[in-house]
Amino acid sequence: MPWTTANGISVHYQLAGQSGPVVVLLHEMGGTLESWDAVAPGLAEHYRVVRYDQRGAGLTEKVRKQFTNDQAVDDLEAVLRNLDLKPPYRFVCVAAASTQVLRFLERHPDQVASIVLCNPAPGVDPSRAGALNERADLAEREGMAGVMGITLDKSYPPTLGEPAAYEAYRGRYLANDPVGFGLAVGGIADRVRGVILFDALFAEFDKFADWIARHPQAFLFSAYGKAARSEHAELQLLLNERQIKFATTVPTRLASGSVALFSVGDDVKHNDFVTQSWVPDPLKFMLAKVPGFGRSGGTPKR
Repeated sequence: MPWTTANGISVHYQLAGQSGPVVVLLHEMGGTLESWDAVAPGLAEHYRVVRYDQRGAGLTEKVRKQFTNDQAVDDLEAVLRNLDLKPPYRFVCVAAASTQVLRFLERHPDQVASIVLCNPAPGVDPSRAGALNERADLAEREGMAGVMGITLDKSYPPTLGEPAAYEAYRGRYLANDPVGFGLAVGGIADRVRGVILFDALFAEFDKFADWIARHPQAFLFSAYGKAARSEHAELQLLLNERQIKFATTVPTRLASGSVALFSVGDDVKHNDFVTQSWVPDPLKFMLAKVPGFGRSGGTPKR
């Protein structure tokens, strides 16, 4: 079984396929490269397929320090470099691994041929950050068996799929290093660079306000229409109570620490918000304001 030293840690990997474009398979949190056992052999008939146990998982070196999404992307870059796998790359990823692929795309847009996101989790709702930290603490205190009821049992019930496949996955899941699992899970919220919401704030205003207060380096931009006007009024009151400054216009840049709550008026329909709002393509327009994202925005309506 091959290993390589990538970005300062020992990484366990598998490379299959003799020729063709490079396909990179990135497993889910709590998984291993074996999560792709049913997929990789067929792909290897037409592609060069690389998969690896991510930092702290499987047979890759176990870490004891909190790591960032950028460090995980550094690991990915080092694996590709060490194995002399040339772009363009075709990425397939599950759940939280989508954050790595999207960050790689930011860094190297010319090296990505395609992306397949399976059940993507590209960020963390601020209201869930506390629950994830509690899950991480529980894993470290009671081991992987202690978190089964709130993780695997909910996402992968025994009745789903073949019994043998379930038992194999469950065994690998329980074999995870609980400290490494806790570092991966508990640090998710701290890896979030910012949050963009489109007519999406309808509850838990205090959790959003608390998250903004605890993450002064992150940004929050929330555009809203008539449907969410009262909820944003509640959030503004909470931010004022916490003495957190915020703008009510679209910022020039989504800079670190910026908070903006922007009303688009009553003419924009809730169901059209993501595709046709105060600009024709609001998500593209706002992502262009994230420093370093490298995308061009839409044209505001006249």
